[in-house]
Amino acid sequence: MRKGQATPEQRARNSESHKGLRHSPETRAKLSAALMGHHVDAATRAKIGAAQRGRPGHPQTLEARAKVGAARRNIKGDDVGYRAAHLRASKVLPKACARCGATEGLLDAALRYDAPDEHLSRTRGGLSYSPAHPEDYVRLCRSCHRAYDRA
Repeated sequence: MRKGQATPEQRARNSESHKGLRHSPETRAKLSAALMGHHVDAATRAKIGAAQRGRPGHPQTLEARAKVGAARRNIKGDDVGYRAAHLRASKVLPKACARCGATEGLLDAALRYDAPDEHLSRTRGGLSYSPAHPEDYVRLCRSCHRAYDRA
């Protein structure tokens, strides 16, 4: 480690102590004025871009997230688990409880009892889910979901 370079423990401590802190408007103005007219050459810009790729908010990351279906390179298709199947269904279901009409609070995707057996998969714990058929789900608020599961 070079002289003057922080150890990983020091970095972690500094990071923790600075969480939530922001520069004041005056400090931001001073920093902006200090960097005014500072130009970065193309090679350095390329290095910075390469380091930023994959981070949230980076244009290429946003572009990748905008792709849907098979266009995404990390898409799993129908080979998903219980939680992912429920999340997929909740994205396409109406935003209100199917039984009481509630729109506030926690709304869950519940597997319909009349879902065809050929659509279903099972977890090791015996829970059923339908990975490829979001129409086999219904949106329910927490209390209606509990009553639905008890019925």
